[in-house]
Amino acid sequence: MGRRTNRRLGRGILAGLLALIFTSMTSVVQSYQLSPSVTKWRQQIQDGYDRRVAADPSFLQKSFTEVLLAAGTQLAAEWNRRGSGRLLAEVDFVLPAI
Repeated sequence: MGRRTNRRLGRGILAGLLALIFTSMTSVVQSYQLSPSVTKWRQQIQDGYDRRVAADPSFLQKSFTEVLLAAGTQLAAEWNRRGSGRLLAEVDFVLPAI
């Protein structure tokens, strides 16, 4: 087989794979749509959150305060570990750690 035959064969295989992917794509998209069980799960979370807020009206503010305190503490730890000169240079490591 020559080079032209190999190129045609490679293109044919690639075209076949792309056709297979595109034809199966609709079934994949349909399988990721919200099913009734996911909707029920979401409703249970919403009900639990509503009950928690009804028990303590300042729950949302307390949650934000806790998250900000934890993020600030972690930022201080990263600053201490890396120093101020490397903090911005290594921001791609610092942000996920926070």
